[in-house]
Amino acid sequence: MSVLESVLSLTMVAQTARTAVPYVLASQGGVWSERSGVVNVALEGMMLAGGLAGVAVAHAHGAMLGVVAALAMGAALGAVHAAVTELGRIDAIVSGVAINVVALGGTRVILRALYQSSSNSPSIAGFGAHGRGMLARVALDPMSAATVVAVIAAIVVMRGTRFGL
Repeated sequence: MSVLESVLSLTMVAQTARTAVPYVLASQGGVWSERSGVVNVALEGMMLAGGLAGVAVAHAHGAMLGVVAALAMGAALGAVHAAVTELGRIDAIVSGVAINVVALGGTRVILRALYQSSSNSPSIAGFGAHGRGMLARVALDPMSAATVVAVIAAIVVMRGTRFGL
């Protein structure tokens, strides 16, 4: 198999789509944050902390509760960032960098405490149709579908409503 065939294979397309889900969702958060007038450079920290919360809860209680925990952690850090910048009048860049640094160090410490590794968590069972082709599993995954719906909803709201204008 040539390099071009490997890059253009369905497996590569499926892996790219699967990996893009958290980044697309974070970018949606960034767009909404910018629309509200707050620069959000803390997206990476929110992703790290949300990812750790999601894995820890999913490992103990299942994938659905893991998703809820990840969303709650991201929302909590977003609320902290908004409160510090709006109520505390701290520069949004300084606040965002601080959140990123705390999340980077904090997730490593918590990973080591929970799983005796500062870089890896245990594998968790995901959603979807097991046993099918990889592209079908990604296409049928609830998180992939929710991402597509979130992007379409953001476009509709931002272009077609007073709230988005």
